[in-house]
Amino acid sequence: MKEKYNELKAQGKTENEAIGIVISEFGNIEEFAQELGIEITKHNETGEVLSLKVAKDFLASEKKIAPLIAFGVALCVISPILLLVLLGKYGSLTNSLYGFVALFFFVASAVGFFIYSGVIFSKYTYLKDIKNVPLSVTEYVKIKQKEFEKPFVISLIVSVVLFIISPVLVVIF
Repeated sequence: MKEKYNELKAQGKTENEAIGIVISEFGNIEEFAQELGIEITKHNETGEVLSLKVAKDFLASEKKIAPLIAFGVALCVISPILLLVLLGKYGSLTNSLYGFVALFFFVASAVGFFIYSGVIFSKYTYLKDIKNVPLSVTEYVKIKQKEFEKPFVISLIVSVVLFIISPVLVVIF
């Protein structure tokens, strides 16, 4: 455990990160802290302790929810396209009605995705009140956050660029 800890510290990990990784790989924090001469302060907080399983379930649910919300937003963004195309090319009342029906269908579908995502997410609202989070769980979540950072930044850049250039489609149609 000491070797692994020293190896992680040499790789540039913080003390907390190194301890969290070693604990998650080797086990009990009290034993590990004793070996390293680290004093662990006990919290007087009472209540539920966040388990690693619950944290993993929450992260898995977030991973499931994210595409649903993204698809719902995409439906909202593209919802007026058919209306604009039909009004621009044909301009008749019947065709504009088809465009409005498509617009409302896309928006209603998007709202359905948002509601479904909210229902999935609502079972984790109690987590905001949990004060007791073991160091190993904290470190696990930090590792997962770091893994997600690059895809998140790329997705954010792509989405912002697409929103900025989206009026080009209106001009083309």
